[in-house]
Amino acid sequence: MINPKDSQTAMAFARVFGTLSDPNRLLILKALGDKEKSVNQLAIELNLSQPLVSHHLAALKASGLVKAKKAGSFVFYSTATKKIANLVNSLENTLEDIAKNMELTPFPQPLPPFMGRGRRGRRWM
Repeated sequence: MINPKDSQTAMAFARVFGTLSDPNRLLILKALGDKEKSVNQLAIELNLSQPLVSHHLAALKASGLVKAKKAGSFVFYSTATKKIANLVNSLENTLEDIAKNMELTPFPQPLPPFMGRGRRGRRWM
């Protein structure tokens, strides 16, 4: 029998890792590290648009991974705890270990576009 508490923990893990499944969100967390930065600072540093960074920060904040601090007309974001930065670094190291075990580069090339048939029988890329 599955313990309901274990089920809730699994759901919490799935929510956090679902949030982390976007590469831009991981880049934002990596860029924050243990520092506070504004949306504009992150946008410039990561070469992303300000609205895109704001969108991802909202998702990270909703998942409890970052916190916001208002200072005048600016909002500064930081990781919710130092453990978040450690988690991102640990994930990066784990990925490197997995890549070594699989004899792959840490960041393999993306898969080619799907050339099968869509729902309406058309080919799409």
